Amino acid sequence: MKKPLFIRIILAILIALAGCSSSSDPKTVEDHDGTIPVFPKSPPPEHLIVYDARAESLSMQYLLVSLQGVVNRTSPRIYLRSSPYGPGDPHEHEDFWLEEMVAFFGVTYETASSPDALLDRYAAELSGMIIYDPDMPHTLHAAVMLAGQSRALVVTPDLADWLSAWALPLLDDLRGRWTSNEDLYRWAFENLWPVCTHDVIAYSWPGRPMLLDYLIAHKIFIVGLNPHRANERALLEEIYDATPRNIPVLGWVVDELLGVALLSQYGKFLDASDHSANLSVRSGLEPLTPEPIPDPNPPALENRIYLAFGYTDGDNISYINRNMLGQWLDPERGSIPLGWELNVAIWDLAPEQLNYYYRTATPNDCFIGPPSGIGYMYPNLYPSSSLDEFLLLSRLYYDRCAYRHAWLINDDLTLS
Repeated sequence: MKKPLFIRIILAILIALAGCSSSSDPKTVEDHDGTIPVFPKSPPPEHLIVYDARAESLSMQYLLVSLQGVVNRTSPRIYLRSSPYGPGDPHEHEDFWLEEMVAFFGVTYETASSPDALLDRYAAELSGMIIYDPDMPHTLHAAVMLAGQSRALVVTPDLADWLSAWALPLLDDLRGRWTSNEDLYRWAFENLWPVCTHDVIAYSWPGRPMLLDYLIAHKIFIVGLNPHRANERALLEEIYDATPRNIPVLGWVVDELLGVALLSQYGKFLDASDHSANLSVRSGLEPLTPEPIPDPNPPALENRIYLAFGYTDGDNISYINRNMLGQWLDPERGSIPLGWELNVAIWDLAPEQLNYYYRTATPNDCFIGPPSGIGYMYPNLYPSSSLDEFLLLSRLYYDRCAYRHAWLINDDLTLS
């Protein structure tokens, strides 16, 4: 969950993840026998071209992540240092994670000096460019989906002129195409959803470029309808209802409680990742099976109140990649028993981070599955017909990540 960063005192015993009851649908068991990842995987990265895009304009960042997504689909080769807050961001650690890939996954890299250098190297892999409308920001999402399907760059009108040096054809111009977000996303669902992957969708808001490389690389459908507007909410629920149950939703919602409640009602779970960079690279890494951390010997229980301390927000993959590392590097870590939420989705999406946290954990560090399993949902709102499969997926990924504890909450934030 996204909330102010703090250590929360958990006034409850953390619940061990229960075993799952069997499903009457054999397809469920066959689909989730451990051979097919829940989160789409990229090919393994070998040699990367690294560019520092933190000081680039937002429109240039969109261009670069679209180039990254197209190029990395066949073989991850572009790695961007990027931040939603510019060059001075204290939580940007892409260099740190790159060195983890080098040290433990055999990745090598060199640097690029400019966007021009990247385009000189990879323009031949592009089919053209798609112009989105800066005056209607959500056309960005339509452009991103079209770019994923046609191997194109996503550009603003001014950058389209700048790109003339590479002679990229204009494939589509989205200016003036729609008069409302509702019309845009209805067109997108009718025309683009059928050729997108049906294993995952994304909820995003314009102004957040960092996840888009992964969405383009894997042809993922994006929705950004506002549930506080009646017409948009009706279409949002229509889309949620028409898409498969028990699939992850990447990105971040407009309103946490309402957004997660709606996803839960339609049997979907949120894996927050709106500021997660380079997933088209790191998702290609093969996970290293972690060694379980033994539980410390508990004292004999007495008739008294016990407190457990834990860091929240680890359901957010962006937090694991960014803010959590700074807290983890605190020299006092390990001096007291402390729980750390760590999203099991990083088994597929960021194996180098799972490997690092386990490798450097002390006996006083305990990893906790965050709300409420393989993704953030409210169990009291989840369809009963979909819950067994959700538990099956959660158990599969908890076993992979050597977790023994889950943190579960309902939509009123009470313990499930």
